[in-house]
Amino acid sequence: GNSGTAEAREAASPTPADDPRGAEVRRTPTPPPGHAWVIFGADTVLAEVAATAEERAEGLMYRDDVPDGTGMLFVFQDSQP
Repeated sequence: GNSGTAEAREAASPTPADDPRGAEVRRTPTPPPGHAWVIFGADTVLAEVAATAEERAEGLMYRDDVPDGTGMLFVFQDSQP
């Protein structure tokens, strides 16, 4: 499954009511397919999602660089029943 992607998308689309400071929260655009917005406080990263064994194995192997503001999420299935 790719459930981590949907959860990341939902977490990346806060509404003003979700902001405990009461400040206006801007909506982020929907990320491209296979990507998710990752928000760490005031920082936002566009992450490519490596959800399959093949995608995780390749990872960033053939990349010469990772542009600022981007990254990769490695999604693993939950091992709990």
